[in-house]
Amino acid sequence: MSGIAIFGGAFDPFHNGHLSIVKVVIHLPFIKEMFIIPTHLPPHKKVASIIPKDRLTIIEAVVAELKDQGLYHKKIKISDLEIKRQGVSWTVDTVSEIKKKNPGKDLYLVIGSDSYFKFNTWKRYQEILGMVRLIVIRREDFDRDCYKKFYDASLSMIPYNKFIFLDNDPVIVSSTEVRTMLAGEQSIKGLVPDSVLGFLQ
Repeated sequence: MSGIAIFGGAFDPFHNGHLSIVKVVIHLPFIKEMFIIPTHLPPHKKVASIIPKDRLTIIEAVVAELKDQGLYHKKIKISDLEIKRQGVSWTVDTVSEIKKKNPGKDLYLVIGSDSYFKFNTWKRYQEILGMVRLIVIRREDFDRDCYKKFYDASLSMIPYNKFIFLDNDPVIVSSTEVRTMLAGEQSIKGLVPDSVLGFLQ
């Protein structure tokens, strides 16, 4: 069966860490499509600094840049379903909607390791894991045993094969860092794709 990777986030703004995740996941042999879904209102903060419409435009520019490079663009789809739904963007609602629209397809939710270590606090997380397998991207360097320790302590009621832990080389960039540098009128070149740089600076 063809697999769909779901990669959601505030993308406030989209940076090279996000781009590296796209490049890693899209190469997985079981992934046939990848949906990039910017949130309307992230659950973990009151509001994004960049309005939803502009965050969507930035991601469209990144995908267009990949197309110009002859990379991946046929596999990548940008979805505005959370923006259209408005309100707080709960992952369980998004996954449920995608599942209904794609019957018979395997779904994979892409998250960073930082989110994995908090996944048991997500709204209806067990319901999410009933619909998807989790692809966990390493966001920083740490002992891989930490994954299993957290699983044993907090997620052991879920089959361990629901989790796919990738040994990628992390590209350590944060949206907070980019926003801080922008506020200080510092160059963000090298932290974001060129298409994003043109939009923000």
